[in-house]
Amino acid sequence: MFCIVSYSTIEKLKLLHDYQKSDYDLTVFSDYHGVRPANMSKWIKQFLMAGLAGLIRPKHNRKYSLETKVAAIKAYLSSAYSNQELLHRYQVWVTDTTELTYGIRRNKVRLHVVLDLYGQYPVSWLITPTETAEGAIKVFEQARVSEGALAPLIHTDRGSAYISKAFNQYLAINGTCHSYSAPGTPADNAVIEHWWADFKAIWIAHLPKAQTLTELEQQVETGITYFTEEFISAKRNDLTAAEYRFGKAS
Repeated sequence: MFCIVSYSTIEKLKLLHDYQKSDYDLTVFSDYHGVRPANMSKWIKQFLMAGLAGLIRPKHNRKYSLETKVAAIKAYLSSAYSNQELLHRYQVWVTDTTELTYGIRRNKVRLHVVLDLYGQYPVSWLITPTETAEGAIKVFEQARVSEGALAPLIHTDRGSAYISKAFNQYLAINGTCHSYSAPGTPADNAVIEHWWADFKAIWIAHLPKAQTLTELEQQVETGITYFTEEFISAKRNDLTAAEYRFGKAS
């Protein structure tokens, strides 16, 4: 049984690329990746008939010109750039919320973070009582003011705040394209899921329980500063997120 999923141009390209390198026949490969064999066949024909442009659906993703999409795909195929360089060249931000609690009654709040995929740099953060479109817009507005503009591409899961009309109108007004995770597929937003796990295990778990919202906000602010300016990662060549994004000072 297959779910009805909308695939981005890059996702189609990656599937075709992986299929070309594999030893599996089309049906086995498609079943393994949860894709309809008919869709794989269609994408192969489109690619053979129209080249790179054949994988692009003009009805959607109108925020990018055809030239930009083709340039991004050519850069990906050329292997001239590392994945990190591509992310920097075609900037992508991801976002999500996670639950935190404070006080004896374990009052629940949601922590929003906007993460630049280039080096996993936290661009902005916000704590709200619940996950709402208003909160999602506010944390992105903070990011826009801080960075001067939103990233060309934003990736989220399909939470109610992110599929809301208000949030998508906000992104459209700011000229930003919105990419979604496939339904029921947290792995599509794996970078920020891993970031949450590290933030909670390395930072929050080793602090005394915040008794007030103000205390929790202070813990979060200090923690995000730590993950931005002090926490090093082998995936960033043993640099902090800030050093990786802006260049290490000599």
